[in-house]
Amino acid sequence: MTNQSGVARGLIHQQDLNAIHNFIRTELKRNGIPLLGIYVCTDHPDNATENRKPGTGMFLEAKVEHGLDLIKCLMIGDSPADIQAGEMLGMETMLVLTGRGKQTEDKLQDFISPTFTVSNIK
Repeated sequence: MTNQSGVARGLIHQQDLNAIHNFIRTELKRNGIPLLGIYVCTDHPDNATENRKPGTGMFLEAKVEHGLDLIKCLMIGDSPADIQAGEMLGMETMLVLTGRGKQTEDKLQDFISPTFTVSNIK
């Protein structure tokens, strides 16, 4: 589940984003890590649909497509929107302090509290 407003903002072309996701798929497969799918929201924040995190649209789409019980899933992310989306769906959440994670940890409000906080996912 990834918000990629750079597409709507004209900062990255969809084909370049697709290439990045193909690289991720290849690396995960090469390392024996299963991946059901990559769900992308390219909405601009000013014109967001329910798919843009913290909205739950992408999660509900994955739930239907793969028969997931979201309460048994773990949301891993580095932004408040990642943690909020997971919490709204009753998921356990993991804040990763790489990327924007450290800034997120400093900004988290009292009502947003990840289940786990880790320095990285290595």
